[in-house]
Parts: sequence; C-alpha cells; structure tokens
Amino acid sequence: MTPSIALINMPFASARRPSLALGLLKSISQQSGFEARVFNFNLAFAQKLGLAAYEMLCGAHDIEDYRVSMEQLTGEWLFSQHFHGAGSLDADGYVDYLKSRGPIPPAAQEAIDHARDAVPSFIEACLAATDWSRFDLVGFTSTFEQTMACLSLAREIKARHPQVKIAFGGANCESTMGAALLRNYEFIDLICTGEGDLALPELLKAVREGLEWWKVAGFCARRNGEVHINTAPPITRDLDALPYPNFDEYFEELPSRGLTEINPGSGVLLETSRGCWWGAKSHCTFCGLNGRTMQFRVKKPERAFAEVEHFIARHGSRNIEFADNIVDMDYFDSVLARIAQMDDPPEIFYETKSNLRRRHLRRLAEANVYTIQPGIESFDDDVLARMGKGVRGLQNVAVLKWARSYGVKAMWNLLFGFPGERAESYAWMPELFERIAHLDPPTAASAIRLDRFSPNFVRAAEKGFVNVRPSPAYRHVFDVPSAELSELAYFFDCDYADGRQPLDYCKPVVEAAYAWGDRFKDEAPVLHAELDGSGIEIWDTRRGEARTHSMKSREAGLFCYFDEPHRDDTAIPLALALGFSDAQLFETLKRWDAAGLIVRRGGMSVGLATMDDELLARFAPQALQADCGARAKKRKQSKALA
Repeated sequence: MTPSIALINMPFASARRPSLALGLLKSISQQSGFEARVFNFNLAFAQKLGLAAYEMLCGAHDIEDYRVSMEQLTGEWLFSQHFHGAGSLDADGYVDYLKSRGPIPPAAQEAIDHARDAVPSFIEACLAATDWSRFDLVGFTSTFEQTMACLSLAREIKARHPQVKIAFGGANCESTMGAALLRNYEFIDLICTGEGDLALPELLKAVREGLEWWKVAGFCARRNGEVHINTAPPITRDLDALPYPNFDEYFEELPSRGLTEINPGSGVLLETSRGCWWGAKSHCTFCGLNGRTMQFRVKKPERAFAEVEHFIARHGSRNIEFADNIVDMDYFDSVLARIAQMDDPPEIFYETKSNLRRRHLRRLAEANVYTIQPGIESFDDDVLARMGKGVRGLQNVAVLKWARSYGVKAMWNLLFGFPGERAESYAWMPELFERIAHLDPPTAASAIRLDRFSPNFVRAAEKGFVNVRPSPAYRHVFDVPSAELSELAYFFDCDYADGRQPLDYCKPVVEAAYAWGDRFKDEAPVLHAELDGSGIEIWDTRRGEARTHSMKSREAGLFCYFDEPHRDDTAIPLALALGFSDAQLFETLKRWDAAGLIVRRGGMSVGLATMDDELLARFAPQALQADCGARAKKRKQSKALA
C-alpha cells in the first residue's frame, strides 16, 4: 500500500488564498512516493462564521473599523478556550486586555463571541471529515494564529488513532519555539524547526522504510516518551529545484463552501525568493523574519515567470501575491518586464525595499503590480538610521509620490519607540503629513514590539531594552510554565533602560497619522502637475479647497529636477543653465517650501506633486539631469582641492 500523508490548514489562515507551504509540501510528498491530501479546514470555518467575520479574525479585514492585531492572539484564544475549557486561563482577564487596547464595536464583538461558540462543533466536523487512521503522518502548518487550532485537532486525532504520527511545522515552530511545543504537548510526535523542503523527504523515507525517523535532521521528535532535539533542517539553496506547489484541493473545494465573495481561481500565493538581501547586509533592528534563513536565495527569472504562467493556465489566477520578503532588484528588467508584456497580466502584490527610483515604480505599474509593501516605517533620517533601513526620509516620500503617480498602492506602517530616538524626530512629522496628504497614508502607527529573532530581541540589553517578557495575551492562551512560555512566544513586550514612554512624545504624530488616513479614505486630495502651454500648472486640494500653482518653463525644469531627492546645491548648474542665479535658486526653493510644494530636510529637497512621464520628459530630460549631476560632482571635487 502506498503510504499517505495528510496536510492540514487550520484557522486562522486567510480563506482568500491556498496555503503556499502545504501546496509545496504536497508536491514534495508526492515526489517522495507518498499520497498526499491537503485539508483546507480554514475554508470550513470561514463558511461557518461568514467570510467578513473570519477575515477580521485573521487580521485581514475590518468590521466597523476594528481589525484584530496579531500580537493580541484573539484567534489563538478562541481555540484555547476549547482546548483548556471555557473560562480557563483567566478568560475575563483576556477580555479586559482586549478592551484595554481600544473599544470593540458591537459587530466585531458579536463575531468574536460567535467564533468562540462555534469552535467545538467545528473540531468535531474536522474529526468526521475523513478516516484519519488511513494516514501514516498528519501534518499541521502553524503560522501566526494557527497553533491552538492545530493543537485542538491534533489532540483529538491522536487520542482516537494513537498509531498516526502527528507533525507540526511552519513559522510558529521555528527554532526554540518548535522544541517548546514538542516538550509541552505530548500528543505531538514531530516538529520541523525550519524549512521542510529537504527535511520532509528524509522523514518520509524513514517512515516508509522503518528507519529511525526520530533522528531525522530538521525535526524535534518524541519516541517512547523521550524527546530528541535534532539538528536544524538544511536550508534550501536551489529554489529552482523545488516543484510547483499543488493547490488543487483548495480550488476544488472553494465553490462548495458558499464563499461567494472569493472568485474561484482568483488568487494564489507564490514565492520567487527566500531570505532578504538587505537583511543579510544590515538586519533591520525590529524585523524578526528569517530567523535562521536570512541568506537571500532567488529563483532564476525564467523559472519565476514560468510559474506565473503555470498558475494562470491551471487555475485562471488573476491575483498573485508573492510571499517574498523583498523583491530581487534584477527582476525589474527580467521577470517584471516579461509580465508587463503579457496581454492580460494578473494583479500582483510584492514586498520591496524603499530604495526604488521612478523607473522601478513605472515598471511595477506596467507589470500590473497593484500593491507594494515598501517598508517605509519613518521619514526621519535619524530614526531610519536606528532601524538600519539604509535609506533617507526624503527617499521614502519620493517612493510614495511615484507610487501614487503610477496608481500603485503603497502599504506601510509608521513605527516609533527606538532606543535613543529624539522627540524632535517626530515633532516635525504632523506638518509633513499635511503636505503629503495626497499620498498613501500608513495602515497603522504603533510603537515597536520585540519580535523573536529581531536584533532588538536578540541584543535587547545592548539596544537599551529591559524587562523583556512575552506579550500579555500569551498567558491567556498557553497553560505552560513561565520559562516555557518565553520559549513558545514570538511577540514580546519590554521597557526602556532610560525609562522613556514613547507615546509621551509620539502621541501627536500617531493622531496625525490616523487623521491623515481618515481624510484620505473619505476623499483623497490631489497635488498634481499638468502641462499648461509652455509651463505646468499644479492642482492642489490638500487643504480642502482647490488651488493652483503655475510655473513657466524654466521654473518647471527646476521643479522636475527635484522629482527625485537631491541636495539643493547640486541644482546650481541646472539653475545657471536655466537662467537662475544661485540666490534665485535658493529663493525659489524657499518659496516652494512655503507653498508646501516640496519638503526640505538636511540640505536636501524633494518635490511633492505627482506627474506623468510626458511632463517629466519635457522639462527634465535624463541627459540634462546627468550633465548637471556630472557638473555638480566636478564642482564638489574642485572645492575639495581648493
């Protein structure tokens, strides 16, 4: 008989797309000679709750402007109340904790209550979905808020079918977190503590051939009550050698679930790289991604493009989200260029770094990349340096402007609370937000937390953090000793060695950020430059009423030069060529600044008006910009020699 494996996707994975991890592991299992079936129980729970309520609990949808935050572990708590019993682990205290984070609208509270009441019958339905005894291995993926749902079902399967091996994997199992899960939940047999692409085939071979499966590298294992902590799994270096993920069960099941808001065959989650090329050089201090797998690995362009074509052909996928932490810069002239040439390219989401130029945003738009997450986080140079971001604040402004110019939505968060930061780094931002009110506002504005694997967590004392402890929600979810809770947790709270309370000086900028978002949602203002005869006219509705700013051709040429952030003095050669004296250049910059048409910081300026390529090409040809840059460099060298 062919051995078989079940792969389970539990709540609260989004119902809007299949699991990339399980799709890939299914293909790998089949290559290893196993029958493999994916169970999308997240779809079943979404059907039970209604998609809007379910996606709110996933943190992917608002109900009455309320969205669950990952670190509050609401999804985990709902299943914990079933696992440990209603009212356990100070359930009232958890409710108080939720309310302390902000008011919960009635519709959102109703969704939470309904979900809690629906868990027992849901688990029973999962148990009745198939004959679990026919599987040699039942594997659960756990990322974000899936652990307690996985534990709830795994416990019941093991109780009824003790011969079936129970395995866990996913981001919640990485490194010490996986070992802690194994130690504390005796019905788990195996936990993969990192990437499973190479480790899983070795495990399946051992299971099939009766070898010592409990000693396979990459897995922590329990056998006869003894826990084996094996070496970390090998890193997958050749992504091109991986098979295409198999999402067949998801797309076959979706139509029967009545989730009519999801267009069958519309969306998939793919990957073209792993790790982070920037993090390998300078790990952003707050980032906890890529614990042991920071090394950047990328698929060859031809493989990446072939994968896109495959899923369009197989499932009619019209929406592709890439799970990459950061886009490979070479992809702009390879993969994205080829997608741009497609007759009807799918809508695409990509995470990027904010070191982009206008041409990169143009290419993203051409390739139908409808949303990016550019990792902006701040506009202050000192704060960005403390993060290790490797960009300046005006560059982040420019990226938002170019994204808006080409119709690409930029999703980003404003972060604060970095040790050593100064209050003045935030005092100027509310006025900035008024100037860039026509650009995409932050999704959220919040103090940093300490995520496991981030430099802030790993070197907490050195960075200036004290009293590091798991986020409060964990004690309402996991009934384990404190030391074990610290090993299980991913999100941590902390205090500052200097006693600071970041909200004391950041409250105005937080309020300004959310006010920006509210205004933008009601009616997005504009600051847009258009051709007007031999010059340009800039339409401005940022202050609630339409105004215009007119510029003749030579001033327009100067303004277009600052479409990118530049040091003010590098514009002197261009200003002279256009007939401006040095004094007139700086007077013009001062006038633009007073009108809110540019932002000036640290001797640099960047224009704020969106504009199209035709306008830019007319007034700021690349040849002229290059010539001005060369002359500015020569002038700087001459000054240094003098």
